[in-house]
Amino acid sequence: MVSVLLLALSLPQGVIEVTRGGALADGSGYWAVEDTTLDASAPDEHLGSSLTLMGGPNRTVLIRFADLDRVAGEGKRIKAARLVLTPLSEKPELREASRVLVPWHEGPMRPLLARGSTGTPVRWASTWKSRQTGEGGKAWQDPGAGGSADATPIEGLTTSATESEYVVDGLGPAVERMRERWYENHGIALRFANPVEFYSSQAGIGRPRLVLELEEAPEKTGADLGVYLIEANGENDRTYVAHVRNVGTEPARGFSANWLVNGNAGAAVDMPAAIAPGEETTLTFRRSHKKDDTDHRTQPLGLRIVPLGDDATPANDYLEIQESGLPVNLTVAKGSEDAWQRMVREWNEVYSTQSRYSFAPDGSLERLRIASFTVEPNASAPSLRALGVLVGLPDLSKQQVVPGSGALALTLGSVDPFPGVMGGGDTRYEGGVPGTMWLPYEPRPFEPFDVIPPDATGLLSATEVATLNANLGRRENRIPYAGLPSSVLIRVQDDGGRVLNGTEVNFFQQVGGKIDLGAPAFTVATNEHGVAVLPKREGGLFGDLGADPTRGVFLVRAQQNGVTAYSWLKAWQAADAFARGNAAVAIADLRFNLPGVPLDAGVNLAANRIVSDSRNSAPAKLASLVDGNDATPIDLPAGKDAWVEIDLGRDRTIGEIRLSGASDEVWRRFDIVAYGTGQLVNTVRPLVQERDWVYASRMKSGNLEPVRSVAYRLPGGRYRFIRIIGRSGEAAKLNEIRVVPAKAEGS
Repeated sequence: MVSVLLLALSLPQGVIEVTRGGALADGSGYWAVEDTTLDASAPDEHLGSSLTLMGGPNRTVLIRFADLDRVAGEGKRIKAARLVLTPLSEKPELREASRVLVPWHEGPMRPLLARGSTGTPVRWASTWKSRQTGEGGKAWQDPGAGGSADATPIEGLTTSATESEYVVDGLGPAVERMRERWYENHGIALRFANPVEFYSSQAGIGRPRLVLELEEAPEKTGADLGVYLIEANGENDRTYVAHVRNVGTEPARGFSANWLVNGNAGAAVDMPAAIAPGEETTLTFRRSHKKDDTDHRTQPLGLRIVPLGDDATPANDYLEIQESGLPVNLTVAKGSEDAWQRMVREWNEVYSTQSRYSFAPDGSLERLRIASFTVEPNASAPSLRALGVLVGLPDLSKQQVVPGSGALALTLGSVDPFPGVMGGGDTRYEGGVPGTMWLPYEPRPFEPFDVIPPDATGLLSATEVATLNANLGRRENRIPYAGLPSSVLIRVQDDGGRVLNGTEVNFFQQVGGKIDLGAPAFTVATNEHGVAVLPKREGGLFGDLGADPTRGVFLVRAQQNGVTAYSWLKAWQAADAFARGNAAVAIADLRFNLPGVPLDAGVNLAANRIVSDSRNSAPAKLASLVDGNDATPIDLPAGKDAWVEIDLGRDRTIGEIRLSGASDEVWRRFDIVAYGTGQLVNTVRPLVQERDWVYASRMKSGNLEPVRSVAYRLPGGRYRFIRIIGRSGEAAKLNEIRVVPAKAEGS
C-alpha cells in the first residue's frame, strides 16, 4: 500500500490511478477489479484466480474496473484513460481492444490451482465457452467473447511498451461511458496477435492499473428521471412495481422502458406523459418466481428507462435487484434514495463479490435488495454499517477494547488490525493456510503469510461472510454467527513459540463493555504440551452474545519468572475456526510476552554503552538512545536493512529488550538480532521480528503517552551485541533502548 501511495503522490494534478488494493483519494481501498483469461485450449476452465493473464491466438483477456463513479468523485468526469499492464513475456502485439457488452464473472478464488477442475460445480464464472457457467448461466454469442453482441471494438487506441510496462492508451471515451452508465460497465476485452502473459489482479506485484485523467463535469441541471425502487410483492407469483421519479429541476418529457430478466430485455413500454420535478410514476411487471436459496446472485431482474428528452444523470436510468435477495426496509432522508441504491449496489457488486475466503471462494452468496423506503427528516446518511445492522450481522465493534477507554483498568487494548464492515474480524484471505491452523490475531511472523502476504481488504470479514451464507433463505430468526466450535482447546506459547507447560491461565470475560480483573471467569492449566481444554459453560463458551455482544472477548493472563503477560481470545475467532472446518474442536494458539529467565528489572545493560549505526554516525550523536531518558528522539538511518546497534561490552544473559518511541515514528517493521563475541551478525536468526510497531505500541505498551515503550521478552541467551534492523525502509526515529539481564547476571 505504501508504494501505491507514493506513486499516487507522483502523478500530475487531476490524474489518479486505480488498481486492486490501491488507495483512493478518500483513503479507502479499491477492490472492484475482476480479470480472467478465456482460453480455447481449455474451453470449460475458469481462470480468474490465476496470478497471470494470458493472451495470444485463441485467447481473450477480460478486465473490469468497476465502481468508477466513486473513483472519479462528485462533480468529475473522465477525460482520458490508459490501461497499464506488467508483462512477463515478449513485447505484446495488440490486435484488438473491445468494450464488453454483457456481464461476466472471474469466478471463485483458487490460489493454489492455476488451472484445472476442483471437481466442484462452479456457478457464475467465465470460460471460453460461457460468460456465466452453471445453472441459469449463459454462453457467449461466439466463444471467447467474440460475437458482436459480446463486445464492440474501441477505436483510436495507441500502445507503448517498456521492459516493465505495457500501456494501452486512448480509452477515455469508453471508460467515461462505463463511469456514467455503470450498468454498461462490463470491462474490456483484449486480443493479442502473439502469445503474451501479464500479472493479474490476484498477483502480489505488477497488478493491472487504470490511470485516469479527470476534469470538472458540467453542473447537472434540468430533468432527471431515475428508477429509485423496485418493489416485489408475493412469493411464487410476483408482482414487481418499479418507481420512476423526476429528481431533476425541470419537467421530463417521459420515457420508454424495458424490463430485463437475467439480462434478457422484454418488449419496450412507452410512458410518454410528462413528469414534473419531484413527481413519480410506476410500472408493473408480473412473473412467476422460483426462489433459490442456495445462491442469491443468479436471478437478476431490472428496469431500464430511456428518457425521451434531456436527462441530467444517466446513472439512475437502470435499477437491478436479485429476485431471491434479502429484502431490507430503509428509513431515509428525503432525496437520498438514489444514494442508498448506490450503496446497496456497492455492497452487492464489490463487498459481497470480493470478500472471498477458503470456505467461501465466491464470497457472500447473499444479495440485498431494498424493499421499501420510509422518509424521515433526521434519518441517517447511507452507510455500509447500517446495512450490516439491518441484515443481522454481529456487531464486531463490541469486541474491540480501546486502550484507556475504561473497559479495562490496564492501559492495554485489543483492536482488530484487519477489520471488516462491522468494525472487527479479519479480512485477510486465508486460503493458503490449513483449516486446522489458528490464524494469528495480531501482526507477527507466520510462515504461510510471510511467503505470500494476504491482502487485508477492509470489506466483509470472514465472520460476516460466513454469517451471511449461513443465513441464506432466512427472513426471520437469522443467526448472528454461522456457528461456534463445540469444544475449544488452547495451545499456549511465548512470543518466540516456546511451549508454556504447566502454566496457569486465567480468563477474564468482558461483560457489559467492562473487563473485571477481580475473579476470573475460569482458570485452566496447560499440560506438558502447553495445551488445555476450556470448560463447557452454560450457554456456550461466551454465553449469550445476542443479549450482550461485548461478552465475545476474553482477556487471558499468564505468568512466568515473575512477569505477568496478557493475550486475547474473541468469539469471532472461534466463529472463523468453525467456518474453516473446525465445528467439533478448534485449537486456539495464544501467545504471551513472557521471558524464559527471571529478570533483574532494575538493571539496564544498555545504559551509556557505545551505539553505532549503518551510516557510521559518531557514537556521541547516538548517545541519547542509551541515556535512560525517553524524551529525546534520535533519527534512525533510512533505507531497507538500515540498522542501529549497541555493544554491551561483554556477553551477558539477556531477558528483555525494551524500545521507546512514538507510535508513528519508529520503523514500522524491524528485526532485533543479538549475537555474541566472535559471532557474525549475518549468521544468527532474529530474536524478534516486529511486523507492525504502530499496532504494538498502541495496544501493548501499557501507557498512553506520546512516547510508547514496548518490551520484547526473550528465552535468555547470552549476547554482547544487540542490533535493530529496519525492514520497512522509511525514515524513522527512536527515543530509547533498554536491555534487561537475567537476575543471575546482576549489574
